[in-house]
Amino acid sequence: MAAVRRISVPLIVSRTKAIRKLWQECHLKTVKKVVFQFDPFNTSVQSCRETLSLVGSAKVQETNEKCQVQTRVKSDRSDPAIDINFEDGTQYVIKTEGFDTLELLNTFNQVVRDKSSALLPKDTTPQATLSLQTMAGKKRHKK
Repeated sequence: MAAVRRISVPLIVSRTKAIRKLWQECHLKTVKKVVFQFDPFNTSVQSCRETLSLVGSAKVQETNEKCQVQTRVKSDRSDPAIDINFEDGTQYVIKTEGFDTLELLNTFNQVVRDKSSALLPKDTTPQATLSLQTMAGKKRHKK
């Protein structure tokens, strides 16, 4: 029994760290609306609800204050899903049955990251912004 505890604790800790890292990378920059749909009596709803709590946090919502994070609680025994609507009108649906929280958050981040890289202008990368700010801060000296 003691050997099982030694093995399971590092797995739980590393899993928690991985979820925390994915949560810190999560953003809603190009997202217009995110709708979490689930039936609370469905057996595979835990990962959707946990992802809702992470994406619905104040830290993530500060990345795009215009983005709406909504919840639709259903009672029709339907499978849980995340419906992501982007600013350009495209829609992406993630069927969350069979995902655990780590996989679901990773998939959510990947979808948003891929769409953001396609929608955001290339000039607004952090490196370009930093170099422009650095150049603006320097004063030219007359000779």
